Amino acid sequence: MDKRDKHYYGFLERSIPILTEDGIRKLRNSTIAIAGLGGVGGAAVITLARLGVGGVKLADPGKFDLPDINRQWAAFKSTLGESKVEAYEKVLRDINPGIKIEKINEGVTEDNLDTFLKESNIVVECLDYVLPNRGLREKVFHEAKERGIHVISPGICGFGALMIVYLPNGMSATEFYRILQERVKKRRSISKNVSALYILLNLLDENFDSSTLNIIGEQFARHQLIPSLSLAPALSASLVATECVVILLQNILPNVRKPICAPRFLTVDLLKNSYNIIDATKI
Repeated sequence: MDKRDKHYYGFLERSIPILTEDGIRKLRNSTIAIAGLGGVGGAAVITLARLGVGGVKLADPGKFDLPDINRQWAAFKSTLGESKVEAYEKVLRDINPGIKIEKINEGVTEDNLDTFLKESNIVVECLDYVLPNRGLREKVFHEAKERGIHVISPGICGFGALMIVYLPNGMSATEFYRILQERVKKRRSISKNVSALYILLNLLDENFDSSTLNIIGEQFARHQLIPSLSLAPALSASLVATECVVILLQNILPNVRKPICAPRFLTVDLLKNSYNIIDATKI
């Protein structure tokens, strides 16, 4: 056993009894592509590395600024102005020197989407809700589905988090959001080009703390910025990492459940003490 193997199996000593040796080998040979290293994406990739995932793709064009410190795990005074991709690479290699990292410093684009998806087992889609090219998210979903790749689309909301999983042979993201749009129209008028975030906020007023939702909605409408807390990315990362384990170790772990996939999605609010699996077709 070489030094890297010794380190890898050493730091996972307490995980192996739960994930099993076969599970750990599967995780080590898997690659997860992270589209966006903000609060959720950064927390998720570090959590996945600590679970033993052996390959990651890091895609984000951004650099850390001061407000990032409230929620982004590699954002410190010492990393302000530093590339997010480069900063997370350092953290990941400090956890597992043998981890395989592919860096996409320009972030996911239509030109590099093939590179981003190639040989990826799962995509964690954490693209900014305010995208110059709104069609990019749709292309990520579409191409991943065509290639048989699972996509996990998480988000944060005040003291809580939500998560949608798209299976390669399941409901598409386009169809999922079409259903949600129809549900919102039944409640109030809504523009065709409204963001996915707005749609979800208008449907989840019973699942998240109402005062927090009002603040988020007002701030997003006025400034195109989403207020955030430090705890939500940690919660979201745990949801994402759990679903990655469920997907990757489906035939390895005993009695493992099926993924929570569209049209169903998950919401958790720790302030409201709320945990819900919601079927979009029944809202």
